[in-house]
Amino acid sequence: MPVTGNKDARDHDFLKGNFGLWYNKYIPLCDEGSKDAFKPCGRNGDKEGAVAYYCDMYGRLKQNAGTLIEKKQRDQSAYLKSMERRFAVLQFSAVLSSRLITGLGQSHPCETSIVLDHTTGVPYIPASTLKGIVRLGCTIEVINDDNYSSGEFYGEDKNGRFLREEKTPVRELFGYQDDSDDGKLTTSGGVVFLDAYPAEPPSITADIINPHYSKYYQEKIPPADNQDPVPVKFIAVEKGAVFVFRMLIENDSANHIELLKNGIERALYVEGIGAKTAAGYGRFSSIKWGEPQAGAGKSLSKGSAVLQEPTVEIKEGDSVKAAVLGVLADKSGIQVKLPNNQNASIGKKQLPGELKNDMKACFKEGAVVKVKVLKISSGSVQLEFQGFDGE
Repeated sequence: MPVTGNKDARDHDFLKGNFGLWYNKYIPLCDEGSKDAFKPCGRNGDKEGAVAYYCDMYGRLKQNAGTLIEKKQRDQSAYLKSMERRFAVLQFSAVLSSRLITGLGQSHPCETSIVLDHTTGVPYIPASTLKGIVRLGCTIEVINDDNYSSGEFYGEDKNGRFLREEKTPVRELFGYQDDSDDGKLTTSGGVVFLDAYPAEPPSITADIINPHYSKYYQEKIPPADNQDPVPVKFIAVEKGAVFVFRMLIENDSANHIELLKNGIERALYVEGIGAKTAAGYGRFSSIKWGEPQAGAGKSLSKGSAVLQEPTVEIKEGDSVKAAVLGVLADKSGIQVKLPNNQNASIGKKQLPGELKNDMKACFKEGAVVKVKVLKISSGSVQLEFQGFDGE
């Protein structure tokens, strides 16, 4: 006997509310008298239409999230601004150049799922996901860097040669878990990742995984061409969406900001974010450091200072002015901000004798010093102190 009330609910237009809550709380079911009774279904009561139904409802409800996304962007920007005294700030936008899948394996009656922000109801990239793939990108960058090719950076076990991350900047940026008994090398990372949100509510679409040998996976029957493909539908974010990424870097780790940027570019351009990256999903293009991508949406316009101003490129051999941020916590030197918005340090040994004794008094926050860029390598910048501005 069909459940009439269920059909009435399916036909109702939910034109207000949060799609994320709606998606996880409201599950339309096939009628009791059908062969697929109580399985998720579409507007017509068919099991195959369930994912398309959710995509359709998201399209109707996403307009409600525009103001919430704008507020989310402002809140994140304000948070970073409040932390500028303690951290270097890194912000950028990037354009999704292929479809994005996040949360495919999360629990949902439709078999597959998608990560949706609890308060806005739109897809986003969790900070933990971003941290993992950027760490991979930075590790590959270190492996490819000739400065870390010597034997001291590598170990060997029964599985072969491996990179000793604890001896590289990867440890300082992302932390390191020492499995030995004393655990002396265990540290937390110097980078704080924030969740990455779209500049405005993105479009989603129904996509499919098409296993050709389902009986091979489920019943251990050898794969053969007489087995019918069984399409599994899932929700993906459509390409073209602009996402805004934000992170904080502890001042002691800011010397490696270039390595972090290179790792980010590799993660977004080459490795991909989310699921099915081997099939080309989760790729980004047009990373724009310091300001949103043109056409990013109303949430990043109207003069709101969501992102920093464009940076100035510096090269080895340049003599530039830098702003003093203060004395390093361990008093081993001073921290300065370069014209490209990168934080770097000048070691105590490199300072003139009369300035070493009372660095706190000599190098007050906001003072301007002249420095020479001696070397740039894997994000680390080696500086030479040349005096105070005006001398």
